[in-house]
Amino acid sequence: MLGSAMPVRDEDIVPEDGSELPDIDTLKKRIPEKTQVLMEELFRAKLQKVERVNPKKIK
Repeated sequence: MLGSAMPVRDEDIVPEDGSELPDIDTLKKRIPEKTQVLMEELFRAKLQKVERVNPKKIK
């Protein structure tokens, strides 16, 4: 079993702030098309899902 021996760290726990996350289509509309094209071209990055990230993990 992979991952079963690893303890959950504090930075892995996502704090719940009670607000709903917007859907992916709404977020795509907020990002300019030129920026999306550059993200795909330079980083091969595409927006696929919306998830909340623990602020402690953002550096």
